[in-house]
Amino acid sequence: MTTINRSDYARAYGPTTNDQIRLADTELFIRVERDFHTYGEESTVSALGVSRINSGRFSGPDDNTPDMVLVNAVILDWWGVVKADIGIKDGRISAIGAAGSTEVQPNIDIVIGPATTVLDLAGMIVTPGTIALDVPANSAESFARLVEAGVTTLVGGGGSATGIGMAPPGASPNNIESIALAAEPFPLNLVISLAVNSSETQAPEDASNYGAGALRLNDLNGMTPGAIDAVLTVSEQFNMPMLMEPASGNESDSVEGILAATSNRPVVLLGVEGMEVGGPLYLELAGAPNIMPSTRISAIPYTHDTLPALLDPLLIYNDVKPIADPEAAGLAADTLNPGAARAVECLLDMGAISLLSGSHVIPEINTEIAKRAFMSAHKMKLQRGELFEDQGTNADNFRVRRWLSKYTINPAIACGISADVGSIEAGKLADLVVWRPAEFAVRPYQVFKSGDRSFSSEFGITANRSAMLWMTGAAVDKEAMNHLQLSSQIGAVLSTASKKDMKLNETMPYISVNSVTFEVHADGKLIAFEPAKEVKLNQLYSF
Repeated sequence: MTTINRSDYARAYGPTTNDQIRLADTELFIRVERDFHTYGEESTVSALGVSRINSGRFSGPDDNTPDMVLVNAVILDWWGVVKADIGIKDGRISAIGAAGSTEVQPNIDIVIGPATTVLDLAGMIVTPGTIALDVPANSAESFARLVEAGVTTLVGGGGSATGIGMAPPGASPNNIESIALAAEPFPLNLVISLAVNSSETQAPEDASNYGAGALRLNDLNGMTPGAIDAVLTVSEQFNMPMLMEPASGNESDSVEGILAATSNRPVVLLGVEGMEVGGPLYLELAGAPNIMPSTRISAIPYTHDTLPALLDPLLIYNDVKPIADPEAAGLAADTLNPGAARAVECLLDMGAISLLSGSHVIPEINTEIAKRAFMSAHKMKLQRGELFEDQGTNADNFRVRRWLSKYTINPAIACGISADVGSIEAGKLADLVVWRPAEFAVRPYQVFKSGDRSFSSEFGITANRSAMLWMTGAAVDKEAMNHLQLSSQIGAVLSTASKKDMKLNETMPYISVNSVTFEVHADGKLIAFEPAKEVKLNQLYSF
């Protein structure tokens, strides 16, 4: 029997079972839990590679062979860390396993045919595409920057109508169509979510029929109990998600008022930490069973600069002029509370906060969703130690998968699109991000959108040939967008999820926030972690 030492094997075919991979310059390590390949039968691409006719490639015609196979990849997803090949056919993942030819190789799950493109990703990590939740984007530049960062699905759109936060666009037919047309040239799936604050059901019903895929309550337009009830009533009627922010104006009275208005109906709560809007008391909602809470990425990682850096953008976003209106400026400053800042990363690390959402106050950082997630995951490992689930494994698989799921599978579940996106599983769109381990979460090597290479570090962005646009089933039946002649595939959202459905992030501790000191307790324990003095995934990659 021919043998090869472990380091030579890793150089040729990538890591295998029990090998560890360090994620960039962090102290986070993942361990390969399983290798689907039979040693000696791996598919490779080279002049002497295995993927040749009558060797590792099926020689006869077969309509079921994939269009493309990504071989020797380390797959990192919410469900595990494995070494495997990924078959792609008609833009979707056809199978995960070992690829080759059943004519000459044993234990083959994916047959490589004569017309199959084979791409060797030995030594690379593949994750699902990022889902950018509640991100304002309405220009070619904003869409392009998201694609380059590994975003394959956008939930949101619009941004401010006037350049400041006081005028968020409403869910009118013109605004919905404008966002769909603006995103059309780019390889980005889209769920359009625009403001629809109303205490009557007619406006949200109209938006649901026009083509909106989610209903959104904007704090700046008023958050009365009547508006919460009306929009939730419509979201349930159309099986679509409802996104809302904490209420700075406090029309809903309190945490208890929001819980009463939602009446156990599922809600995606944006920015539960209250640092962009609302204030720290709303952190208590992260423990409610009907609330799927998110943290704005502007709140993490928590460093000495986090709160000062948010103040000026927050004043601009709310069109507050400190000299003319010092009271409003003081109110804005009060939302930036160190009690919440010290607690939010721990609640994320515990799985109590299930999602990450974009920033409206500092929109330029919305390309850093993955990066900021793992900055904080690294910080939590140093400050909290290894998680119980990772004990004895000599790796951080569970912690890494928990943080990854906050911007992949969980927003997909919360928004009712997980049948198509959010994870690397057979039947789903082949929306994939390829990373060099040394640049993990910082700079994608390649991005695949429905199996097409939508971005690479060598060639940039390619045109959209395979995106999806989700709307309500009613809008699909009415062919609401057909007159625009979009190239995107049309799908229907189906949202019925609640906190218990959040993968690896379903924890529901009892959270209390002291209304005087703003100290945060979870199940009676004080949560307070100091700001980081230095962060990873940062200056080392600034070139």
